[in-house]
Amino acid sequence: MDESHSDTIFTTTQQLVSLGNGVFAIPDGTTEIRISENISPYSNVYRAIIIPASVKKITGLSRVLQCTAYVVDENNINYTTIDGVIYTKGRKVLIAYPTGRLGNAKKNPNTHVVPTYVQRIADEAFLGNRTLHSIELPHGLMQIGQRAFSACIQLMYINLPKGLRSVGPYCFADSHRINRLHFSRDIAELYTSNLSSGITIEIDDELTNLTYDSIPGMVSIDTKNPLIDNPVFTIRPILLSHNNPVIQQLAARYNFPQVSRYHTDENDIIWAGDSNDCNKVMICFPARWSSDRYQVRGHMRISELAFWSTEVQYLWADWRGKDK
Repeated sequence: MDESHSDTIFTTTQQLVSLGNGVFAIPDGTTEIRISENISPYSNVYRAIIIPASVKKITGLSRVLQCTAYVVDENNINYTTIDGVIYTKGRKVLIAYPTGRLGNAKKNPNTHVVPTYVQRIADEAFLGNRTLHSIELPHGLMQIGQRAFSACIQLMYINLPKGLRSVGPYCFADSHRINRLHFSRDIAELYTSNLSSGITIEIDDELTNLTYDSIPGMVSIDTKNPLIDNPVFTIRPILLSHNNPVIQQLAARYNFPQVSRYHTDENDIIWAGDSNDCNKVMICFPARWSSDRYQVRGHMRISELAFWSTEVQYLWADWRGKDK
């Protein structure tokens, strides 16, 4: 018997049992949740999906789109839920975040702060999220699974903390609004499939183990940014590395912009050039700026995509003491 048709394996939302008011339950006795890539149920909004105590394995649950909360039966010995998010029973692994759920940050509902006890983000954990603009990962996080933050269409900011050892392939695929990424020396292996989504990518010089699992692509994007004259154009990642020969070779191979002299100022703005360089160029403005405007001072030079995926809508110049 083909196990994909077994009553103990949940593979499609057609198997859900409606409990009313947008709440659905996976049938009791189900031992595995296995959502395949080609299941994309857009037609319903799920306020909550209840997972029975019998479930022993979960994969692909984030492919159930437009869900706002998961609820795991308290008698389940493998999984638990905290604030609608699924974790392993020991809470060390974040398994699935509902695609339609807002974040837990009190001041910003579009920000989610992953708890400090989480050590691993499972494969596809945040796949297809439609609500989060910012995700804060904790120190102590060791591993991020493949496609964990793929197709997060609103995601602009995510930190990769020091000590993180592994970032799976295609982790940020199709999350084209990410403002910047920083891969530290602690990461054991860097996949080229993770170099196509962040517009500014900083890579420590000591990180030289590069795996070509895909060709880093250039993507045509409608930025919808009023600060850009032509909002539909092709983007290429800007690679930042002071003296990393592997990254220099990668940039030359695919004709990507590569900057070796750069610095970050007290406002978290990244500049090409030294801090005292009068010809320095702004190349990346922080996504989490506290205002929708920024004051340009003097004859400041700004690169074309410096304000990519930021909340800044207005620029104004301070020309005092300068020739207009």
